[in-house]
Amino acid sequence: MNFPDPALWNLSIHRNTIASAISGVNVVIGNYDVLHSALKEIAASKTDLERTQTLLEAVEQWLTKLALVKKIGGIQEDILGAYFFRIPEIRLYWMVIGMMARALRVSVEGLTFVVAAHELAHAYTHLGRDIDAKRWATEAFASADLRIVEGLAQFYAGVICSRLADRFPAAKEAYDGLLAIQSGAYTAHRKWGGIEDSTGEVVRFTMIETRSRTSFPYDEFTDELENVRLRTARRRPARAT
Repeated sequence: MNFPDPALWNLSIHRNTIASAISGVNVVIGNYDVLHSALKEIAASKTDLERTQTLLEAVEQWLTKLALVKKIGGIQEDILGAYFFRIPEIRLYWMVIGMMARALRVSVEGLTFVVAAHELAHAYTHLGRDIDAKRWATEAFASADLRIVEGLAQFYAGVICSRLADRFPAAKEAYDGLLAIQSGAYTAHRKWGGIEDSTGEVVRFTMIETRSRTSFPYDEFTDELENVRLRTARRRPARAT
């Protein structure tokens, strides 16, 4: 992966500051006569300020078209953290987390929590034992469709962040902010349903079925989701109206 030039990244994460500067310069231009009268030794002319505003607007528009943060979010690689399942070991990349937190305008602690929850969810789905004390075979886990592997990690990370929203709202804010720029396998779980208990049950049973096979194509995984959803819905008593 070719990471953006540091200078370019620095401009991108300060895009909101540049936008605020445009508004500030515009206010000064709109009140230039009053300010010029009050500040006799003012160094910049109104034309200078208008040129500055034009420059800042051009930079802001260029950064918007560049959409660097969204491009970073679209990378289908582990840039914030990784689960090395053959060791097994989890690593968090603190420098990238810090930069992304600033670009997304979320707390570093919140984003760190999200990344840790995501990677721990990988470990849970891979190594966690079911009621029969069985795990996901490592080679089957390695060859599984990324939409299943990443979808499960994203789903469970989202559940954790939502459950802790009252005590640690920064995690849910970071999760939502990061998800907004992600794509591909990292958003597959959005089609599985919400985070309500019934969906959690559906995902868990489907995950157990997935782990029991050496191969499980994604279309079969989504079919199983719906089958389990129908079975659990029939078992669940109707709510009183």
